[in-house]
Amino acid sequence: MSKTVHGAAFMFEPILSNLFAKVFYKCARMTKLLKESLVDFPDIQMKESKFAELPFQAIL
Repeated sequence: MSKTVHGAAFMFEPILSNLFAKVFYKCARMTKLLKESLVDFPDIQMKESKFAELPFQAIL
């Protein structure tokens, strides 16, 4: 039984990692777009420090 479950997990692993990569990329892209739009508003620019705390900020 455990072999079958492990086999199924192994089969779905590439799909899950691909899905995670897409979500990760979208989040990073949205944050980048959001940060670029914040540059236009100096009064909101203080909130930019909050984006630095997000884990996916490192790849930008």
